[in-house]
Amino acid sequence: MNLKKLRGLVSMNNRILILVVATMIIIISSLFIIPSLTKTTRVIIKVGLEGNNMPWEIGYGDYDGVRRYSGLGGTGNQSFIIDRTDGPFYLRNWTVYAEVTKKQNSTYLLIVTIEKPDGTILAQGSTRDYYGIVRVSYSTG
Repeated sequence: MNLKKLRGLVSMNNRILILVVATMIIIISSLFIIPSLTKTTRVIIKVGLEGNNMPWEIGYGDYDGVRRYSGLGGTGNQSFIIDRTDGPFYLRNWTVYAEVTKKQNSTYLLIVTIEKPDGTILAQGSTRDYYGIVRVSYSTG
């Protein structure tokens, strides 16, 4: 085999190797980067109760154990923000929950929503019961 043919084979093998490595990089990056860009990383829990001075109590957080708040009191309409904090690639599912209890015996409407920052409603619940409880949750899975 002459030197010219040998150089041609080496050059062809190098091109194939570069193509294979580039393809692997594209596949691996699409598995990690694209899902992290499309998964929900922040939610807003909104509590709305007719009668602005009507009291309620909330417990909320995420099931990863990163955040858990309970026994927080409020009245009327309020919002609570939860940010996802489990790393840059967000490979696991993320579940957020809220439980709100009316603290009076009225039939005023209590509405609890979990929303994206753009206002898209991910989960919603409501009650008019005396001392009613609303439980909502949302999972990215």
